[in-house]
Amino acid sequence: MLVGGYNISFVHEPQTAPSGRGLDLTDLALWVHGPVARNALAVFRDGWSLSRLLTCRTPPSPATLRRDCAFQVRASPLPLGWMAPVPAAGTARVYPLYRRRDSQDAAETVSALFAAAGTSIDVMQSQVSGTLGCVGKLSEPGGCDPAFHLLMWRAAVPAIRERGVTLLLDYNPLLQAETLVLLRGFQAELAPLGLQDHVQARWYGTAGGLHTQAP
Repeated sequence: MLVGGYNISFVHEPQTAPSGRGLDLTDLALWVHGPVARNALAVFRDGWSLSRLLTCRTPPSPATLRRDCAFQVRASPLPLGWMAPVPAAGTARVYPLYRRRDSQDAAETVSALFAAAGTSIDVMQSQVSGTLGCVGKLSEPGGCDPAFHLLMWRAAVPAIRERGVTLLLDYNPLLQAETLVLLRGFQAELAPLGLQDHVQARWYGTAGGLHTQAP
């Protein structure tokens, strides 16, 4: 399974693009095997089964989309093509961070992973989803208190405080607000203990080079 931060933005355009903002970046992908790869397939199936098909009577245009297209019943579930657990492949500890609003088990699993970290948590993620409680704190110097963040982010604080774990996030200049408000909130929480530098957001991507969301 190929994983990574594949996306399209002005920074991926050539430096000679008419926008004048291209950095000619190339995204890095990682090839993963084993249970985490199978989980990625299950995540795709989950998203597919919760979706609805958009059916159009004629090829749509922006002007005719609402008139000629309609959402139908949910898509038929995709089959899962395995009968037994997949064996581990390699020695790297790679875990999925998939969660959705109505799946508390997934949120608790990710939180348990964060809480059990021994040295570092390297998050391949460009956007940190906050909560409504953090909306009004996006511009405050102290950020958003960890208590207002999602369960998995709250679980990282004891790991940092009790075992000196380092949390590395991807700093994406396009999606920086929520990541930086989390960063400022964590640093304010940990500063009295001298651990504020254990939470870092980094940007990996130089003009004409390789962009990775893997800290």
